[in-house]
Amino acid sequence: MQVEILKQFFGKKIFFGGYASTRSFADGYVRARVWRACSLPRPQFISEEITMSSGDSKSITNGHNTTWVIVRVHIEQGWVFEAQGSVFYETSSFPFGGVVFAFSDSQIRLWVPKRGTGSSSANGVPFNAINGWGESGDFGYSKTVRVRAFAWDFKSFEQNPIVLEQTSHIPEGFISHPHEYHFHDNILLLFSVKAERGNNQGYQFYPAGSSMTDGTTDRDNKKFGSFVYGFTDDTIYFWTPVGYASGCVLLLDGLWGSQNQQHCLSENDVTLMITFNVFTIIEPACGVFPCAGASDRGPECICTGSGAKQQFCDNVEEEKMH
Repeated sequence: MQVEILKQFFGKKIFFGGYASTRSFADGYVRARVWRACSLPRPQFISEEITMSSGDSKSITNGHNTTWVIVRVHIEQGWVFEAQGSVFYETSSFPFGGVVFAFSDSQIRLWVPKRGTGSSSANGVPFNAINGWGESGDFGYSKTVRVRAFAWDFKSFEQNPIVLEQTSHIPEGFISHPHEYHFHDNILLLFSVKAERGNNQGYQFYPAGSSMTDGTTDRDNKKFGSFVYGFTDDTIYFWTPVGYASGCVLLLDGLWGSQNQQHCLSENDVTLMITFNVFTIIEPACGVFPCAGASDRGPECICTGSGAKQQFCDNVEEEKMH
């Protein structure tokens, strides 16, 4: 596992919220939290592998009431990254890119930006880690990636999630959680911003924990975004762009998104949804059955002749008699 850090940024005065803190940090501490696939409950949905490159827009039929979605991005060098739900600026003539996703109860949408006007081969790619993000490391950029989506439904867990906040608008500043809970390692804290209007109405986007823009606009980038959050042990803080015409709480415009799926939404157009789940489930992936080893889908159980099917051996189906 490697972590690349350029700079944490919480905006100038163009971002509001969290006591209007406007600071940047050149240094900080990083802690990785890792769950093994065998320690998580089974995903209700695993997509097929999808190939994506510059300008691609894909839609996956999920068919489940979705609470948590992970979209893994596999690049040529064998590394695995995760797609995100935030776009910070519309376009660039310099290296930029990524895979952005959103989800509803029945669909998962994926976007890779189109190429911009610049001459760089890393312009508008599904993975970019150059120009400050890994010039001396193992990473560069990838023009083509393999993507796979995983979706969970918390209602199927033995312990349902606790909804901290679900409101038709974004309140200003911070949210305190119930006193009996703290954001320790066994808590999965999820933020999403749900589009209530526009071309992606009903879709949820995951916000980021730091801003990749200071809100500067020019003739190419007339808009910027997006929602940014952070939290302490007992309080959630968040920031949104000040209500200028150029600031978007949810941005998917410019080179991002297909022509009928673009948007720039304000605080009045979105719902902030925050949930956290206390993980008390330890469910061995294969139980008493052997495991075929790791794959990009997760553990694959050998359930032949057991009456159990698919990824987890306790997923029982009647076998047909031959």
